[in-house]
Amino acid sequence: MTAPLIHREAHDGIRVLRLARGKGNSLNAELLQELHSALQESRDAAGLVLTGEGRFFSSGLDLVELPQLQRPAMRAVLQCLEDTVAALFGHPRPVVAAINGHAVAGGCVLALCCDARVMARGDYKIGLNELAHGIGLPVSVQEITRAQTSPGWLAEVALGAALYDPETALRRGLINEVLEPAQVLPRALEVASAWAAHPPQAFAATKAALRAPVLETIRRLRATDAGERWLDSWFSPPTQAHLAAVRQRLQSRA
Repeated sequence: MTAPLIHREAHDGIRVLRLARGKGNSLNAELLQELHSALQESRDAAGLVLTGEGRFFSSGLDLVELPQLQRPAMRAVLQCLEDTVAALFGHPRPVVAAINGHAVAGGCVLALCCDARVMARGDYKIGLNELAHGIGLPVSVQEITRAQTSPGWLAEVALGAALYDPETALRRGLINEVLEPAQVLPRALEVASAWAAHPPQAFAATKAALRAPVLETIRRLRATDAGERWLDSWFSPPTQAHLAAVRQRLQSRA
């Protein structure tokens, strides 16, 4: 039997979803599908905390497995990614990211989908570095990044492709707190519990109203584009050559 890629833990009504896919918690179709299912199963929880294991919250898309896929299979992965981030962003309960380590590209996206972000102090990086790989941002990621990033830093975060240390990320507004690693999960649980103490119907209605314009824009853009422009960037010859080199480098480290 295949081991679960999401570990589910209960803490006084708060459900912890822990990404558990090896060293980097990289995102492939199976992990995204399991996360989407876990989010649907957790709609009755008082609140959620999303975290990872080891030195990674998530390293983003799996750049060893996914570059081997043909366009139809990669289109299915993209659709799964967009469905999952929309479900996370629009979840009716409080959702807090306990960023235990590196949160790169898609890992940063998952963190941005949460209502609050607590990150571990240390030699960790967070940021959207997709452009450094020649990859665009899917429409859902564009709109969530726009909504969750301070306007003064949006261009740098989205176009600069920088990876920030925790203290710099805090100044850029990507995260809300930086704490010692052992304090990250307890603090995330504390924040989730405090927000979950509000009447759930009122909380869900208020959050839905705040999220609605973003989610509606995402639905409209996905209906007109279906990810084809993103796939064009992924399958362009320069990006494919770059991804092949990245894949070879990652495999040599395994």
